[in-house]
Amino acid sequence: MKRILSLATVFSLILLGCSDTDQNPSGPNSNGSIDPTVYVAIGNSLTAGYQSGYLTEASQMYSYPNLIAKQFNVNFVQPLIPAPGTGAAISLTSMNPPTLVTGPNNLTAPSNMAHPAPYNNLGIPGSILYDALDTADITPKSINRGNPFFKLVLRDQVGFGKSIIEQALKLKPTLITFWLGNNDALGFATSGGTSPAAPTQSAMFDGLVSNALTALRNGAPDASIVVANIPDVRTIPFFLTVGPQVAPVLLANGGLSIFYQRHGNKGPAILTDTTNLMRQQNVLLTLKGGAYAPLIGKPTGQWYRDLAAMLGAPVGAVIGLGIDTTKPFGVYPTNPWPDALVLDIEEQSTCATAIKAYNESILSAVNRLSKPGKPIALVDINSAFNTIAAQGYSLAGEALTIDFIKGGMFSLDGVHPSSKGHGIVANLFIDAMNKTFGANIPKVHLASIPGIAVPMGKRGLPSITSWNIGPDVFNHAIRLFQQ
Repeated sequence: MKRILSLATVFSLILLGCSDTDQNPSGPNSNGSIDPTVYVAIGNSLTAGYQSGYLTEASQMYSYPNLIAKQFNVNFVQPLIPAPGTGAAISLTSMNPPTLVTGPNNLTAPSNMAHPAPYNNLGIPGSILYDALDTADITPKSINRGNPFFKLVLRDQVGFGKSIIEQALKLKPTLITFWLGNNDALGFATSGGTSPAAPTQSAMFDGLVSNALTALRNGAPDASIVVANIPDVRTIPFFLTVGPQVAPVLLANGGLSIFYQRHGNKGPAILTDTTNLMRQQNVLLTLKGGAYAPLIGKPTGQWYRDLAAMLGAPVGAVIGLGIDTTKPFGVYPTNPWPDALVLDIEEQSTCATAIKAYNESILSAVNRLSKPGKPIALVDINSAFNTIAAQGYSLAGEALTIDFIKGGMFSLDGVHPSSKGHGIVANLFIDAMNKTFGANIPKVHLASIPGIAVPMGKRGLPSITSWNIGPDVFNHAIRLFQQ
């Protein structure tokens, strides 16, 4: 039998900043002005507890809203999805060499599908801000979006409510957390700016978040409401892992520069579309590109063959005019690193501009809807994640970073938090609730949450260019955002 160890026993982590070593405010525990009796969480895959490419009960137990509910000791019903879960699970099957594989794309219904009320956890993987108030029939919507989670979570639009917010209000909540809008930028980013070709327009986002939070405030006037903003996509390992580790491969091929397709380009790179990957401000190679990093400098068209196989199309239909796969991949302008595997400077700027506007809209709505005696708490996830990305996170002896796998904060898809990462998010929500509602809620003990399970083997991680990563490993997780 293969032996599995907690990641904490395999890696020695450095105790870094964003320290919460004081853990909890002094004095007795208190809920302040919060009545947590009926707690409802609205969100997407981050709220649902989705990890490593799929959703299952084992990870749902550590979703940040479930961890918050445990701190309040209140009943919190989630759509419990038993093994093998829904989605395509990503696993680390070997440490020497590191090997990532993906399982079959499973569809498993919640074991409590017959629960006679809306779920308290209304986190729907793949949902965008528009979905909060969308009353469309979930049957064709799930088919058209290629997303089963709308049907699995919302279930009964006649009895429970047509939209996410209608179902939340059906429960007559006394406490609501709301974290939606991540996917409005993340779909653009994880696809390298190819699908969709742009984030949700900021004016549209502004109207949607205003309408959604107004509906919650009017529908539950006495509830305590907690809203989180949107983090920078550049604070997740999906964008920060491959680029820095490709430099040795480039050096072996005579330099440190890579030719890449700029946003929207399907053909050869022009001579200015090249960059030294050792620069501080740089293009970001996506984690999906890890499957192709070992091919840099080799004459290959593997990317196009894999893309054609995934789409069920001939290679000639997906390869751009002027691409010459007999040239060395990534280091020659006519066989450049593909647009879908890179977030270039322009695309990063597009994301940053959108997220800045989104967060201004969220802040504006929170300020407008906060009333004397009934404020709305704002969780500044954006600032917190920026600090964690730069300094790490420590709490009572636990030290986590955003490094892929060994950092322990993110799951194996490089986008969604690990169970311990959910503990960090829960603590950020608790900090905001303590500050806004005069509460003294104890923080989640990270030491009580399991780390990422890894097989025994070589300690430490070599360059990703020596990894075994299948071309389809991240496909399911990425598709989830491309709605």
